[in-house]
Amino acid sequence: VCGQVMFGGTTQQCRMICGSSLTFSNFLGLCTQVNNNGVISSAKTDCNAAGDEVYSYTYASEDCSGVPDTTVGPLSYASDRFFCAGPICPHAVYRRYDSCSNQDSWTDQKFLSVFGSCSATSTSKYVCDDFSIRTQTYQYDGCQGLLVSDSPMYEDGGCYGTTYQFGTDIVQCSMEFVTDEPTKAPTVAPTSAPSRHPTESPTAAPTHAPTDAPTYSPVVTRQPSEAPTTMDPTRNPSLQPTLVPSMVPTNSPTETLVFEDCVANFALFDGAGSVSVEIEETMRKLRITLSGSNSAWFGVGFGSHAMQDTYAVVVHEQSDTVQISQYALASGGQNNAEIVDNALDETESADIGNARVVSLVLDWESDTSGVYNFTAFLSGQLCSLPIIWAKGVTGTFGYHGAYKNNVLSLPSCKCDETNTAQPTVASVTATSFTLTVTAIPSESVTTTETPPNASASSERISFIHC
Repeated sequence: VCGQVMFGGTTQQCRMICGSSLTFSNFLGLCTQVNNNGVISSAKTDCNAAGDEVYSYTYASEDCSGVPDTTVGPLSYASDRFFCAGPICPHAVYRRYDSCSNQDSWTDQKFLSVFGSCSATSTSKYVCDDFSIRTQTYQYDGCQGLLVSDSPMYEDGGCYGTTYQFGTDIVQCSMEFVTDEPTKAPTVAPTSAPSRHPTESPTAAPTHAPTDAPTYSPVVTRQPSEAPTTMDPTRNPSLQPTLVPSMVPTNSPTETLVFEDCVANFALFDGAGSVSVEIEETMRKLRITLSGSNSAWFGVGFGSHAMQDTYAVVVHEQSDTVQISQYALASGGQNNAEIVDNALDETESADIGNARVVSLVLDWESDTSGVYNFTAFLSGQLCSLPIIWAKGVTGTFGYHGAYKNNVLSLPSCKCDETNTAQPTVASVTATSFTLTVTAIPSESVTTTETPPNASASSERISFIHC
């Protein structure tokens, strides 16, 4: 269920946006700031008063107070993909400066994880204080047993990145659930003698008849146990212990990727779709999200304004399933395009009303030599990346006809105006893969299609760098 997290050994709920697996994806109600050359503004994503739609708000104030300057929405989330009731989730926000030495301009970044939350199958959790954001790893699942490691990820006065360096400060840390408004029915008569040491886990079956003859002197065993009880025993022992326990517990759990927006909702397909790019600099990953009509195939090519040898992602249907395929295009049409064998870390696909939204996570540079290389664009050596798009009239990949555009370029969020490097694109062959999509209830989505006898738009559109 979206909104549920494991916290302190119990299931609790807080406001969030969820991914396709209904697990945490983003915060709701959390206010962050931006300093643009001395002008500080704020923004947040939150639900409307009715709690049935999600909107994005920006404010001229520094604390998301007053009337929003801009309101974008409702955002395209199915009703089971967000949870509006309850408090703000435990969270952390770090301030990202433009460089390690320049603190005149900065943007607050949400660290996308519920802090202090630890699932029953995990040995690690994120924690924070006023000076750092850290990963803690424990001996056993559910973050039980001894603390194995406590590793900082971001710290006050830190300097991170390789090609593009940035400084950090911790500006928000909450290891508790935050309520926007105080309770309407506070306690009228609080206790005059509260417990100084309340019991966290009271016994379910207290002793009714204590022993008449307690032990005054413990018996000393001549053969003590070679494996005495740990000094920090588990409070919730397994009812069915494992028959083959791990001899070497995991000390380094899989690191959660934290993506940052780079290009947001760049309009494509004559206004009927978009492309977004998010980047992760530590592991050098990027997430590409495409949206278009669910009644026809659509695709985007990166790194060129021509088809020949251009790396492209095509979303189409085959045997009633959605396919996300990678191609090295050719000028002779789809029959001459070569399928690219390039590993993807993860993919998602969902139909929302009449729209189809897909995302894929991949490396900055292809694991197959020469397929693509986004490094110059994502590191700021290129200020823009030429792209092409096309779409069909059916779900089967085929000739696009007049439904195309070859004059647009994506702006780089890491632009270094002094560099004029050019993108690198080449072609190879490989296989595609199939992703089965579960149907989602239809919602009303308006799209605009270009008539078959009309020419594609060639207007250039300017976008703000993220």
